[in-house]
Formats: sequence, structure tokens, C-alpha cells
Amino acid sequence: DADDRLARLREEVNEFDDTRDELQARQRELDETIDRLKRLSDLGLDLDLLWGYNSLAVAVGEGDPDELRAAVNTELETTETAVFTGDTTDVVALFARTSEATLRDALVGVRFTEFEVGERSGQPEDALATLRQERRETTAELERIETELDALRAESKEFLLGLEQALTAKVQKLEAPLTFATTDRSFIVEGWVPSGQYDELDSRLTAAVDDRVEVAELKRAAYTSRGSSREVEPEREQEQGREPGRSGRTGDAGQPVASDGGTTAATTGSTESNTIETDGGVQTVEDDPPVLQNNSRLSGPFEVLTNAVNRPKYSEFDPTVALFLTFPLFFGFMIGDIGYGLLYLLIGYGLYAKASSEAVSELGSVVTWLGVFAIGFGVAFGEVFGLHFLEWFGIEPAIKKGLSAEEWAIAWLVVTVMIGWFQLGVGYLFDFIEEFQLVGGKDAVLESGSWLLMLNGVWVWIFSKHAAGIKPEFIYTVFAGEPFALGFTGLPEIIGLVGAGAYFVGVGLLILGPNLRAC
Repeated sequence: DADDRLARLREEVNEFDDTRDELQARQRELDETIDRLKRLSDLGLDLDLLWGYNSLAVAVGEGDPDELRAAVNTELETTETAVFTGDTTDVVALFARTSEATLRDALVGVRFTEFEVGERSGQPEDALATLRQERRETTAELERIETELDALRAESKEFLLGLEQALTAKVQKLEAPLTFATTDRSFIVEGWVPSGQYDELDSRLTAAVDDRVEVAELKRAAYTSRGSSREVEPEREQEQGREPGRSGRTGDAGQPVASDGGTTAATTGSTESNTIETDGGVQTVEDDPPVLQNNSRLSGPFEVLTNAVNRPKYSEFDPTVALFLTFPLFFGFMIGDIGYGLLYLLIGYGLYAKASSEAVSELGSVVTWLGVFAIGFGVAFGEVFGLHFLEWFGIEPAIKKGLSAEEWAIAWLVVTVMIGWFQLGVGYLFDFIEEFQLVGGKDAVLESGSWLLMLNGVWVWIFSKHAAGIKPEFIYTVFAGEPFALGFTGLPEIIGLVGAGAYFVGVGLLILGPNLRAC
């Protein structure tokens, strides 16, 4: 039972804590006693000579010997006194045939700090050796307590974290009614739900309370990354045969919407004008739509890389799939070694299979993929731990790394540029599709379309034969046999001119975009 285990854990921790406090207090006490005895040893007297007299008063401490002698001779009636001083310190032992009270009175007004000697005997060095041994034993015991506390902390970590999450959820459930707008006979709850589950929510709530509930979709979060929203026709309710105020509309699959009566602002940091009011509700809470990434089992583990930078906002594109398709590929290309790939594969599988944390397990899955691609490129490069093993058998590897020959260095430079071109193009294409679906064709062309035209236009012209004399020669030879024998010697000149024209069209759309959008 969690309560019993927590009570036992609390009792055990309190015992450790009390023991640690006692040991730390004893450690400080020993340090102070050792420091006093080190100074007393400078007197050259046995410790049992500093206490236990019936007819002598003794005062031991730090002070000026001459001032002490003068005070004693002036204030005391007896002349039977003795003062012992240290050789290297200001420690003083004062003996007088008088009472303890009389001696203390005589020292009033004299700069003197008295020590507590205690009932010790023998040489100070012997007592110091005993105390230092006890100090070492106390330190060892304190370290043992700390070690056991660390072990208990590690053993109880998952239990306490799980208990905290369970209690937090319980508190949230108990506090939920405090956030409801209530009357004597009703209450209003606002929340977000994926649009694909809106009809299910409506039917389940209706069945649970015998049709004594009004469920309304009030705002729908459907945004581009620039904060603009998609228009929803109010008549769609009637088209679907729904009563006004009982909206059954659903947005795109996976898009969250606000539901349950009461209006929420489906914004991503934008103003209310960037939300869609679908049922004419009254807004009571303004918040951002929640983000729940929905990726397949293959690409899902790569969310750990996406979230390491930042979880995408509702208005942003989730790059997890793009990471899944490109990151292992590029990593494998950079490592390109069977031996290192096997190490990554083993480490990744170990993390995936043994880790108790979901995030670490997902990281292990990612590392496993990296190992697989590193092995694949290692086979293509013919390398095991940096050794070109294919050459041992007289086999030429399919591809070589840039350090092996100048032509391969140039080839990979060109390939890198083309990959960058492709990635930018895919990014702008995703943005164009998003704009087209959520805003319309005009804005999509003016915003993302202009950049697509400029990007593809300029690189199509670069890889064409138009004005070939001013371009590097290797552009036309890399894929014509040096080293890739693909028969490509450049795009036709007419294609290059079309690309140049597309570039200037894109520049024009970008410059004139604000004016054209207003038309």
C-alpha cells in the first residue's frame, strides 16, 4: 500500500536524518576540542595538572602573561601564584592559592579568554591521538549514513515520482469544480478535444446524463504558422442536420477544438481575431490549444529530438517525420563505418530494452536507427573501424569518402548543395500546402510560392548549360563519370532560361505581394 510504504519511508529517512545531525554535532565538538588541546600542548604540562585541586585555583586560556601577573599581584592578597606560558602561542595557565571565585574576580578587566579543559589526564598528545581517531570514526560513520541515504533515494525515486504524479492528478480532479462556471442548477466546463473525437464526446456526455447536457463547439484552432485562420461557414450546422448550438462539426483529423460549452480562445499567441467562433458562444477563458504529437511507431521515438529543441506550437509544423527521414540518413553518411555502427546499434538497443524511463527508451530507439544507417554506409564505403577491409579482398567500394581523392571531395560538395536545395524546397512545399488549405491559393502563392519559384529557379539555372562559361566546370562532370557515371552533363539551356524567369517572377511576387493581397 502506498500510504504504508510512504510512512515507512518517512520514518526511515527521519532516523537517518537524526543520526546524521548527531554525528555532525559530535564532529563539530571534536574539532573544537582538538583545537583547544593543540594549543594546550604548547604549555608542556600534563592535562591532569590543570584541574582537580582543593586549595588551588586554576585558569587556563589565552591572554598576555604580563597583564595577568600584574592583575593577580594587584588584586589577590596571596603571593603564592604561578604563570605558565606557551612557547609559540599565547596560551597561559595561571595557578593561585585562593578560591576559584576570587581568581575570576581578579581577572575581570584583563584580556583573557578562558578554555574549558575538562577532566582529562596524561599528555595532550595522547589525548589528541584518541580524539583524532574518534574524529575519523565519526567521519566514516557520517559517510556511511550519506551512502545509505543515497541508496534509499535511488530506490525510492520512481515510487515518489509516481506518487507525486498520482497525487497531482487527484488534486487536479478535486480542484476541477473550482474552475467551472456554476449556477444553482448547472455548470459550464470548457476544454479542448481533437476534432475527430468531438462527436464521440457529444454522444458519451449525452448518454451519461440522459440528454441533460448542451455540448457546443465554440472555437476551432486551425492556423498557419503566420497566425491566420480558416473561415468556417456557420450554415454548416444546418447542412449536417444539427440543431444550432449542438455542433457536430469536426475539423481536420488531429486538429484540437474547444468544446463542452464556454468559449476558449483557440490561439497560438495570437489575438481573438485569429480564432474561429462557430456557435456564437460567450468566451470565458483565453488559452492556447494543447499540443499532442501524433506520430507512427517508427517515427514516434524521434519526438525526443524534436522536444529537445522545443515542442512544436499548435501553429507550427511537427518536424518529427522529417527528422526520421533525414537524421539517420545524414548521420549514417557522416559515420559510414560498420564497426562504429555496430557499437551504436548495441548501445541503442541496450537503452531501448533496459531503460525504465520512456524518454531514455525512445533515445535508445533513435540511436539504434543511427547504428543501422552507419552500418549501411559502412558497407558502401567498405570501412570497419577506419580500416578499408574491402581492399583486402581486391574489391573497390561503391563510394568513397572525400579524403580519399579530390574528385570525391568535389562530388560530395555538389551532393551536399543539392541535398540542401531539396530540403529547403520540401520545407517551402509544406508551407505552401498549409497556406493553400487553411488560407487560400492567393496567399499561398504570394507567401510560399514566391520562395519556391526563387529557390528552384536559381538552382535550375545554375545546373543548366546557360552561361556555362562563368560556372565551375565540375558542375557538369560530377554526374558524368567523375565520379558518378549518371550521364548528366547539365540541364538544357532552355530549361535554365525558364529557371531564371521563374526566379524573377518569384522576386516580383515577393515585392508586390502586399499590394496584390489587398486586391
